[in-house]
Amino acid sequence: MKAILKIKGMHCASCKKVIEMALNELKGINKIEFQDDLLKIDYDKIELKTIIETIKEEGYGAYEKV
Repeated sequence: MKAILKIKGMHCASCKKVIEMALNELKGINKIEFQDDLLKIDYDKIELKTIIETIKEEGYGAYEKV
């Protein structure tokens, strides 16, 4: 499955790296791509809410862009 998430509080490459490292620890993440304040994610075997909760645990806001 694919989703586009809007990330609040992500301002630099270090922020992106923190999020990327946290998401790469989850099973089911196939691809992560950042574009400005958006995160394009390809995933399976995991719920989107788990992905969003993981991002929030790192101190960033995240919600699905419809």
